Amino acid sequence: MIIGGLGTLIALACGAWFVNNNQMSVGDLLAFYTLLAQLHHPLLRLTQFHATFAGTRVAVERIAESLEEPEWHANADSTLIAPSGQLEFCAVSFRYHPGGPPVLCDIRFSVRPGMKVAILGDSGAGKSTLLALIPRLYDARDGSIRIDGKDIRRLRLSDLRRAALLVPQHSPLFLGTLRSNLIYGRPNAGELELKGALQMAALDDFVAGLPLGLETPVGDRGTTLSGGQRQRLALARAIISNPSILLLDDSTSALDAQTEAAVLRGLRATRPECTCLHATHRVLTALDCDWVIMLDRGRIVEQGHPDQLLEASGPFRRLYDGQAFDMGARLPLDFPQPTTGAT
Repeated sequence: MIIGGLGTLIALACGAWFVNNNQMSVGDLLAFYTLLAQLHHPLLRLTQFHATFAGTRVAVERIAESLEEPEWHANADSTLIAPSGQLEFCAVSFRYHPGGPPVLCDIRFSVRPGMKVAILGDSGAGKSTLLALIPRLYDARDGSIRIDGKDIRRLRLSDLRRAALLVPQHSPLFLGTLRSNLIYGRPNAGELELKGALQMAALDDFVAGLPLGLETPVGDRGTTLSGGQRQRLALARAIISNPSILLLDDSTSALDAQTEAAVLRGLRATRPECTCLHATHRVLTALDCDWVIMLDRGRIVEQGHPDQLLEASGPFRRLYDGQAFDMGARLPLDFPQPTTGAT
């Protein structure tokens, strides 16, 4: 655009000099300027076409990669009726691209029905990827993941995703009302179920204080709600769907520690049969769980009951001490106090 503007300015200046010296008529100058303007627009469109073509080429390549992927449920020959929530990772490794760096390496653990498991680790350790493999948002090439002893690759996606429900950190909310967002996954949910889910998600007082209650409009993507309210609404929606395995991908990060503890303890009290895997950065959240898995660069470096890990002085204990000192956490009296040498 700069070159086109300078070209027009130079053409007019030179043309004015030629007209002033009787070397060109005014009509010739206007004709030249008109042709120059008509030439400039196609050239500008040509540069825009190049940028559009480059983006389109990448999109076509990605579509072709998706079409070449094998059908995920082409081998579905098992049904999942009334799953208990037992989950097992058997030597699972994962890369996002063939030949790319490993994201998860030789993941092995087993979860009994009703267990509450915390998954901790630094950013990029593989926590979100591990949870995304369970409903098959990505497909693990090496190893296997089993629910109730059945390989998830042999299950129909509808059965699998009804049994294992993932709640991401930023859950999508839709333009409508609080009620329409709550019952999105289960339209026939009753009023008592809605009330119980709101209480479990610590959202009942907020809804009770609204003039329209559950009929309160919600903006697109939940713009009329705070971050914590959006997360609690998404959690209540997941609870209403009544999954056997609930996967929380840092989905309580916008809540304060007290509210998060109340939500998780409410889930344990009212849905004790629901297996829960919670990827989190808060070590205090892990202390309320039955099992802790520590990830580091895609590998399990430590796992066990939180009390045992605190006594082991390993990565979990160091994370515990670091958060207690760096964040000035006020620990309950029955929790082990940080070691004085922690940094």
